[in-house]
Amino acid sequence: MLNRSNKASESIVLSRDPKFQPQFGHRAGSLPEALDIARNFNKEIWICGGENVYKESMGIADRLLLTLVDAEIEGDTKFPPWEQDFSHEVFRRESFDTNFKYTFYTYHRDGGILA
Repeated sequence: MLNRSNKASESIVLSRDPKFQPQFGHRAGSLPEALDIARNFNKEIWICGGENVYKESMGIADRLLLTLVDAEIEGDTKFPPWEQDFSHEVFRRESFDTNFKYTFYTYHRDGGILA
């Protein structure tokens, strides 16, 4: 089993609730606050959504790791438009399982500030 205890201490959970304290890592009330905390780790910063976090961070990221699933799935939450911001495909791998066909992509963009 993989020991994730060090990774947990470097995780940052976004929450608008100032009383919320995650069981691991740190709490931030906004994306800018989370980025300030993350920069202190001197490591690559990974952003994991929800939808609003992805929308807010789309303009500052320099790389997008994306999995597209070949399916129409109902729901009220969508990944924000990304094609205009990330047009330089540097990696693609197609795969499937018993339920879905999907493709893993990596896109780069010049000018991101998270690097």
